[in-house]
Amino acid sequence: MRRLSRNRSRLGQIGCIFAIVALLGTLSFFLLRSGEGWLMYVVGGGFGLVAALLFLAGIQQIFALRTAETIVEMDGDALTLGGRTTFRVQQHGDSSFESLRVNLVCEEQLRRRKKNWSSEMIENINLFDSGPFDGTLDRTFTFDVPHHLEPTGSELRRRIRWQLEVWGKIRGRADFQHVYQVHVQKP
Repeated sequence: MRRLSRNRSRLGQIGCIFAIVALLGTLSFFLLRSGEGWLMYVVGGGFGLVAALLFLAGIQQIFALRTAETIVEMDGDALTLGGRTTFRVQQHGDSSFESLRVNLVCEEQLRRRKKNWSSEMIENINLFDSGPFDGTLDRTFTFDVPHHLEPTGSELRRRIRWQLEVWGKIRGRADFQHVYQVHVQKP
């Protein structure tokens, strides 16, 4: 079994949130301070509102650090179309979970202009749902990869990206999401 690594570290994700809060808060401050008519108040207030919401999301992510990170392992280096893959999910700690879910998600990215990409989710497959549990979870499950899925790939104007999303819903504590890149290949 190979342990999957997250796309971004938990602290890196929180740092990005607060960097965006600082940028939007600064823009809001200067727009509201300029006092150049109602439009500046609306735009500055909008930036300030988004900054406040992101600040609350950052605080929520800090509280989510109290929950141990989920360990996800997969046999092999890639999912093979038509093949079977075994996953192992481990959640350590003493939390009381409402659920721990693992979804396989495919995103299609299309290039509209030189540097402008649009994204759309084209697949969302639930692989595992723990249901309620207390304490530590250690489960192994298998997944038969359908033949019809698109393999991971990149072309000039189109990219296909696959990832595992782990969603934890905890009673009385901050919920979390961990994202792991996976590769889907043809047989």
